[in-house]
Amino acid sequence: MAAALSRPDNNAVAHDTAVGPPRHHQWIAFPQWQRSHHIMPSMNCLLASQSRLYTVEDIASAEHIALPGKYALICRDAFSGIELWRVPFPDGHSTLIYDKNMPVQLQRRCAAIGDIVYCTPGYSPR
Repeated sequence: MAAALSRPDNNAVAHDTAVGPPRHHQWIAFPQWQRSHHIMPSMNCLLASQSRLYTVEDIASAEHIALPGKYALICRDAFSGIELWRVPFPDGHSTLIYDKNMPVQLQRRCAAIGDIVYCTPGYSPR
């Protein structure tokens, strides 16, 4: 029986007739481009709670990677993508941290319980 389920080209894709690939986007929000693929990503933290998406984003210009970063905590409606509010962070850390040297605590800087969000405005490289 197992031999009948395997495919000769070793492809495990199902022959499903009810579900297919996505055909549209629900919504697209700015920024559409990251500042660089070699340094810290423009969005380094994302969490969802109570039909809201919370992100920590670098909202500075993407013209050049050496420009200083401007970070903000941004809340969007998860269904429509409409920005509900943003809290800018004080400038305090460099964005010129290469991708492989990025502190792991950056992805863990936000927590949400119900409609209350906790977020640190920066990080300590120590």
